[in-house]
Amino acid sequence: MLDAFHSRFSRLLLALLLASATLWLGGTVVRAALGYDVFVPGTLDLKPTLDDAEKLATIRLFVSTAAYTGWAFGIAALCAIVLSIRERAAYAHRGWMLMIAILAWLLVPLQGWSVYHDYLLAQHFDMSTDTMMPLLSMPDLLVVFRERIANVGLAMSNGLSVLIGFTIIILAAMRPLERS
Repeated sequence: MLDAFHSRFSRLLLALLLASATLWLGGTVVRAALGYDVFVPGTLDLKPTLDDAEKLATIRLFVSTAAYTGWAFGIAALCAIVLSIRERAAYAHRGWMLMIAILAWLLVPLQGWSVYHDYLLAQHFDMSTDTMMPLLSMPDLLVVFRERIANVGLAMSNGLSVLIGFTIIILAAMRPLERS
């Protein structure tokens, strides 16, 4: 029986996949907390206790962390796709690897849609400066940000992506359907 991840290249891809997936999954959870921080809990009403500078700082942080999570996901997705193709011979004896590969392939369009919307939000900032000055007035920026956060399809896609990520972790840890 062929041992999974038998080559150095596969092990390097796996290590890169694990590191970038950890950054993506953790960053996604942090970004969700950041995104909803400017709103009253349970609503999409802005917190009246925050001034515009605090709201802008939170939105800037949300946008700037999108780059890290987006790139981390891109690296993880590329590694997962290459590994799923390279290690397909092991699927017959390691069913958990097949399940992870299927989930990873499903994850790519879901999270890709989210990365695209993060890119659209980032277009409202001047990225050429260190301070990331907004290109819109504060009321207009808050409308665009609220639309990004309130997009139900995108929120469901993000939630499903996180659940798929945690499911992949559980499958990799428990390794069901493994034949000796």
